Amino acid sequence: MPKIGTHDGNFHCDEVFAIFLLKSLPEYNNYEVVRSRDKDVLSLCNIVVDVGGEYNHTAMKYDHHQ
Repeated sequence: MPKIGTHDGNFHCDEVFAIFLLKSLPEYNNYEVVRSRDKDVLSLCNIVVDVGGEYNHTAMKYDHHQ
């Protein structure tokens, strides 16, 4: 199953909104949400939002905290 990764711990509006928008689109609505800060776990995700320190559209990694 494809996965959307985000950080674990307390949730914030930014990752909730990002995941909501992605899962609202038909091509992403069946993606599983994975919550972790472990880079090995996140590397298995198809899309990563709000964690990881990287913003790279080609790699589908969207962290705004650089």
